[in-house]
Amino acid sequence: MREVLAIFGEAFDDEGTYSRRQPGDEYLNRLLSGASFVAIAGLSGTTIVGGLAAYVLRKFEQERSEI
Repeated sequence: MREVLAIFGEAFDDEGTYSRRQPGDEYLNRLLSGASFVAIAGLSGTTIVGGLAAYVLRKFEQERSEI
């Protein structure tokens, strides 16, 4: 996840936001193991070259969720 954050910083030209105050390992572990966060890493061999992060939003108008 930290490598993905670094890539996001470069891609969005905002390295400070994505690298300066990263959450601790325990926080990231809880986030990544939860059901409401989705993270996908794009790999070229064993090198992370991209990523996608999304949140699952439970809706109130119907029994459904969306990302």
